[in-house]
Amino acid sequence: MSVSNSDPQNQIARFYDGIAAGYDQIFGIHSEVVESDLKVLFSAIGRHHFNRVFEIGCGPGVLTGRLLRVVDYCLAIDVAPEMVEIARRNLAVFKDHNWAVEETDILNMPAHLRSQKFNAVFFWGNGMTHIPPQRYDEFASSVGEILEPDGLLIINMRDGKEWVKLAGKLDLLSRSEMGANFVHIY
Repeated sequence: MSVSNSDPQNQIARFYDGIAAGYDQIFGIHSEVVESDLKVLFSAIGRHHFNRVFEIGCGPGVLTGRLLRVVDYCLAIDVAPEMVEIARRNLAVFKDHNWAVEETDILNMPAHLRSQKFNAVFFWGNGMTHIPPQRYDEFASSVGEILEPDGLLIINMRDGKEWVKLAGKLDLLSRSEMGANFVHIY
């Protein structure tokens, strides 16, 4: 991914690259710290079966690893190259599962990723805070491109004010011909 040093996504990538190793130790795939959040997530999605799942901001692959136990395919993305490498290492234990981790962001995905369709999109761990409110339309459009009709978008976002702004944009997705659904989890 080629972006300038002043580009906000590049700054985010550099920040997460700098903390990746420590982040993986605290919130990594073998960490118990995130178990309560994941229990909330899995109780919210219930017994849905998702065959093709897209994860935005996968970090070290914690959610990806949990999803691989219950989905047929997971494509996870992260803007930070070091997080992508850690996720790939952590997920190597899932050699019998169908998954990929790519270095990109939801607003600048290459065509080969944009052309794929998923019946669920997960954006977990407050990653939404890295998308400026003035780009929420772009976010909704990007998700709309990859989300199948009647697909489910699941967002973990703890900032209530920003959620209200984003919900209006996502409501357009649900009212469109796509009929997409979204779930907000605090």
